[in-house]
Amino acid sequence: MNNTAKNILVLVDSLDVNRTSGARANMALVQNLGQSFNLTVLHGSESDVSLGLPETINVQELKWNWQYFLSRTVRVLRRHTGLNLSAFFEKRVGFSFTFLSLSYSFQKVLNVLDTSNFHLVITLSQGESFVPHHAVLKSSRFHEKWLAYIHDPYPMACYPKSYAWDGPGTNQKKEFMQAVCDYASFLSFPSLLLSEWMQKFYRFDSKKVKIIPHQIDRVLKKKSELRHKSFFDKKKFNLLYAGHLLSQRNPFPIIDAFNLFIDKYNGSIDNCQLIFIGPVSSAWKNKLREISSDQIKFYPTHDFEFTIQLQQRASVNIIIEANDDHSPFLPAKFPHCVFSQRPMLVLSPLKSELRRILGETFPFISPPTDTQAILENIKQLYENWKEEKKYTYEDSLQSYLKEGYLIEVMEEILNHGT
Repeated sequence: MNNTAKNILVLVDSLDVNRTSGARANMALVQNLGQSFNLTVLHGSESDVSLGLPETINVQELKWNWQYFLSRTVRVLRRHTGLNLSAFFEKRVGFSFTFLSLSYSFQKVLNVLDTSNFHLVITLSQGESFVPHHAVLKSSRFHEKWLAYIHDPYPMACYPKSYAWDGPGTNQKKEFMQAVCDYASFLSFPSLLLSEWMQKFYRFDSKKVKIIPHQIDRVLKKKSELRHKSFFDKKKFNLLYAGHLLSQRNPFPIIDAFNLFIDKYNGSIDNCQLIFIGPVSSAWKNKLREISSDQIKFYPTHDFEFTIQLQQRASVNIIIEANDDHSPFLPAKFPHCVFSQRPMLVLSPLKSELRRILGETFPFISPPTDTQAILENIKQLYENWKEEKKYTYEDSLQSYLKEGYLIEVMEEILNHGT
């Protein structure tokens, strides 16, 4: 198959890599697809993004429609009176008026596109927003070419126990997602366990499913000069957590394990650091202020490029998952950690996508609350660091997260029925 002859239309909420992890994952997928296919990308990014693609359309929210008028009315009322009607309307409509206004704006762009110009239409999303999916669902002429990428469980009521929340419009959101499963020709998930998890809530033919993991962005740069050098001393044993400390991601087991490690290795107290970068849930803020020290540091969010630079220089990159029985997620930062070629310290449930793809022989993984197991892993990582041992990930894992595997899956989809 001549990939360069295949035209793919991609709809995505945002590609602003400095705003959310979902946007970073979407950007990597778009960049890797763009290496082998002709892409037309419709995106709703609020800031300028550079894709280096010939066909890119920044979808602006249209202001002359009832959804836009109602969304702004709700905002104005909240700002001037404190009255928040968002939940009231969402319980009845299923979505916020802002969501519906953005979907309408995407639909208007779709209306002027010729479906015969595209071999496939891919909808991406992030967080709780599935605007592109809603827009294509409302544009039935695209359904037979539609690949719906579902990045996380939806809605929040379908999440694992620690995250699950029965928010406004849950029933309508479930009806919407079932319709996506019914009408999309293909369903894609970043993890195998997520595809299995979603079948607990929705009916769909497993033959429709294609697993497309979050990607190692091939345009990411290897080590460049590190900005803010005083911020990070690469001569130290640095354990780095870069990401959002959600209330479900308990940092204290690893903090306790690190403190025990410092106590055991008295001579290492000056050359070891546990560093957290990113937003912190209100559930942890006050407690974490009390423990900040020369060895344990907390920093606000930094831009994506700088965070990647830090991950490439960290002695160890940390991934923390919720202490659930089951974790179907593939964290968006996982490919970046693999790309860094630094060892990972993974705190993950006994049944998780991370354990599945890392394999049974991966040494530095423990349950999220097992302080003793985390401590033993830190000890071993420290000894490896002192001995200057290099760590590389198996070729099969790196290939799974790169363009090669992605193109294989895309070929299966594009050749379906031919």
